[in-house]
Amino acid sequence: MATLVLNSTLYFTTIFNNNLNDKKPDEKNLKLEQIFHGLCYKENIDFNEMNWIVMDVNDWSINDAIRSYRRDNHLTHKAQIRVTPQDKGWSTFSEMHYYKSAAKMIPEKEIDRIIVVQRKMETYGTRFQAIIIETLRFSFKRPSQNEDTNVDPVEARAAELAAEDNLEAAVEIAANAAAAHENAMLEGGTESCPDTSLDN
Repeated sequence: MATLVLNSTLYFTTIFNNNLNDKKPDEKNLKLEQIFHGLCYKENIDFNEMNWIVMDVNDWSINDAIRSYRRDNHLTHKAQIRVTPQDKGWSTFSEMHYYKSAAKMIPEKEIDRIIVVQRKMETYGTRFQAIIIETLRFSFKRPSQNEDTNVDPVEARAAELAAEDNLEAAVEIAANAAAAHENAMLEGGTESCPDTSLDN
């Protein structure tokens, strides 16, 4: 199962509750990129226009790797992680199956940075109402981001931070909508997530 929420305004997709990797290989089971491409086609959205893919981490080995990275780099257990291809720690994250899935989702763009952020996830149907989970946020290089010596690095960095702030707020909205959708489903309702979503 995976829940996808597409934001066609900021061009990002958030993926919640993804346990597709837990399934045994079977030609009948759709892969994440196939689900994503099908949803984009249904909504008449060019998937190559997406700028961000955000994924909840649902894998103990990945969580362990993230904890180890923070420890080895003298970061607090809640610290945000931000790496680019030029950074020494890039391979730690680019070898994860989440990275490989994201790359297949938007094949015509390159991933230019990865951000790891913790978020509080509301849960329903259990006595635990909220848990802290890691999220992997993959940024895809835009065509206008080609090397340009006339670009002020300070302005470029400011633009990146502004985009990340906008993403943070939008992901929170998507997460709340997905949680409400899950609760409605558990209660037998028909409430749907805003924008576009798909449960598979």
